[in-house]
Amino acid sequence: MKGTLDYGLLFSKANHNQGIRLIGFSDADWSGDVEDNKNTTGYVFKLLGSTICWSSKKQEDVGLSTCESEYMVAASAACQSAWLESLFAELKIQLDSVVQLNMDNKSAICLANNPIAHGRTKHIGTKYHYLRDQVRKGRISLAYCKSEEQEADILTKVLRGEKFYKFREKVGIVNCLN
Repeated sequence: MKGTLDYGLLFSKANHNQGIRLIGFSDADWSGDVEDNKNTTGYVFKLLGSTICWSSKKQEDVGLSTCESEYMVAASAACQSAWLESLFAELKIQLDSVVQLNMDNKSAICLANNPIAHGRTKHIGTKYHYLRDQVRKGRISLAYCKSEEQEADILTKVLRGEKFYKFREKVGIVNCLN
């Protein structure tokens, strides 16, 4: 912390040519806590290219697989997305497309898009199937992004030098005194 006192979030000048889009990134570190095997999860939401919302916390439930862990954090991100959309509606901000949530786990994306997999997911709490419901209703779209581009990694994992600096810049944290 001592070496980053000059750092903060920078909100860039809006580029309306790209449209008003809300884009999210969600990630989990499967069984990251060695004592209780719970995951650290995180998500980041960007509007007009600037980070407006983020979260990093330990999940309440233990994921039985990386797929399940990623699915659970994506469900939390979908809830946050719905709240942001209602906030924008109150502020009379019209999004140009459905919210895109980027995930680095193809199995979790398949699970949310494919209700046929329901038989294998009965143990997952109903609260996590909110994600599947939002996808089915067309309120959120899920997109695969490579782990190297997963901006939420900065909230869920210990990153070394270059990768940490890369993601810090991607989420908009910059030296404000320069």
